[in-house]
Amino acid sequence: MSTRCVVDLDSGSVGVCSLALEDTPHISGVLRLPFTAQPGDPGALEVALLAALRTALDSLKDVPADAPVDVVVASPWFDASLIALEGRQSGTISELERRRLIEEARAQYPTAPHLASLEELSVETRVNGHVTTLTNPVHGGQLSVLLYRSVADASFITRVQDVIHAARPHAPVFWHTTPTVYAGALRAVRSDAYTIIDVGSEVTDLVLMSQGVIRALRSVPAGYRTIARTIAPDRPLADTLSRLSMLARAELRAPEADALQSQLSRAAHAFADPLITALKDAGNSAPFTHQVLLIGDSDALVWLPQVVDLVQFGGRPLQSTLVDHELLRGLATFGASGVFDASLVTASLFFHTTKHKSRKKSWIERVLYSTL
Repeated sequence: MSTRCVVDLDSGSVGVCSLALEDTPHISGVLRLPFTAQPGDPGALEVALLAALRTALDSLKDVPADAPVDVVVASPWFDASLIALEGRQSGTISELERRRLIEEARAQYPTAPHLASLEELSVETRVNGHVTTLTNPVHGGQLSVLLYRSVADASFITRVQDVIHAARPHAPVFWHTTPTVYAGALRAVRSDAYTIIDVGSEVTDLVLMSQGVIRALRSVPAGYRTIARTIAPDRPLADTLSRLSMLARAELRAPEADALQSQLSRAAHAFADPLITALKDAGNSAPFTHQVLLIGDSDALVWLPQVVDLVQFGGRPLQSTLVDHELLRGLATFGASGVFDASLVTASLFFHTTKHKSRKKSWIERVLYSTL
């Protein structure tokens, strides 16, 4: 059995856990630490994140010192794009031609000096319009590759790695982004077209999926904390978030519950407007479905569906399914605390699928990573 450390960097929290690569993944040591900074000050936000990361890593002292660390970054810590590549080839097309096409794209779309490349993945390959993995050469004339590329500020990557290596000097560090991790893991529970809505602390990411492939990416500069601040700008954020959770669990008295419900509805409409705009924009370049997989903070997930239910797209409401313990039932076992963190669990399922040696080569390895 081997063990890995999983680190999740959100716009307002840091999550960590350990992942044992058993036949069924075993997740333990789950911890999520929130952090805050003055709105609009990216430097202060990064300082707060690094401080939370130092504290969170201390909780993993029982994990072997050389255990690999998989870091998953959410917005706003990365930028990603989808690039459609086209090449013509007479006769046989093989992996070599795909690699050559991607090399040409690297030259055409170079990474800026201040950025670090995180991922470069072929999420779909077609020959003469037909999907293929190019495991074996095929006959054709038209090669099409949909390339996912993600980058991050190089100095940010260096500072995060410095914090990790200060706590775990011998641990190799691997970088990932939420779209590829979530797309790979959630394919186990959804195979049709759907949209992943990842409501972070301060940023919401949208990933449009179709036929198991990422088709479009969008971000909205608002998260569940934005909603809470809109509801009660003069109250402590933690207090408002706690009251929203109590509202969802019917733990508030009627007068207070009615008032808070009215405030939530107004704030939800303000949040829904930019979300609808982003969905419309994404829908212009990719097939859209009203089926949504909703990921968010465990406490916020109890009331976030009320917000998403207000989103009307094409005259119809979105149909959201929570990425929670019920959806992922039986796919993992948990440590004594039994804490469920949707982002960490989803990431752990992804790494188990791609790293567990006893498993057959997965769809993710055959397709998502077929160019690397």
